[in-house]
Amino acid sequence: MTGVASRVAGEIVARMDRIAAGIAASVEAQSAATREIMGHVRAAAEDPGTMPASVAATHRALAETKAVAADVVAAACMLCLEADRLRAEVSRLFDSVRAA
Repeated sequence: MTGVASRVAGEIVARMDRIAAGIAASVEAQSAATREIMGHVRAAAEDPGTMPASVAATHRALAETKAVAADVVAAACMLCLEADRLRAEVSRLFDSVRAA
């Protein structure tokens, strides 16, 4: 049992690492989209003639930011589930060690 629990815990940690890497990538994408939004707002403020194009580009960047934020929330939820599974596996591992 100890070997199985240890292997499962290792697999869960590996999945958690992949999820965390995905969250980091999503946060970076969200930061890039936010910088893009700020650039469009700045351009519109500096040259009112570019306002329609800047508004459209800002709208697209906002939609992208919203999608990325949803991805971050989904990944964080997955990370919580994996943490719960890991906690259960570690608990079973300790129980089997105590019983031995």
